[in-house]
Amino acid sequence: MQDSSWDIIILFMNWKNKLNLNSYDWWKNHRKFISYGGFLVLFAMYLSPIVKEAKNKNHCIEIAHERFMEEAPKKDRISRDSSFVLAYQICNHRSN
Repeated sequence: MQDSSWDIIILFMNWKNKLNLNSYDWWKNHRKFISYGGFLVLFAMYLSPIVKEAKNKNHCIEIAHERFMEEAPKKDRISRDSSFVLAYQICNHRSN
């Protein structure tokens, strides 16, 4: 009974050595990759709300532009270019 438990412990220790777990050499060889990857993930998490806000503003501008273009035949002052400007102004001031 005692021999089989030692065999399991020895087998586990060999498995741990084969995978290089808790080894400084593994960290020494991979620390740049892990550090750059970690910084990249953190930077993406930081930029996520900014990208989402920009996507929402662009969607708002598209909807407002379509609405202004529907009203364009009724009003002579609205052109295609001015409808983009009006849509941008409306969507930009709503978020503040």
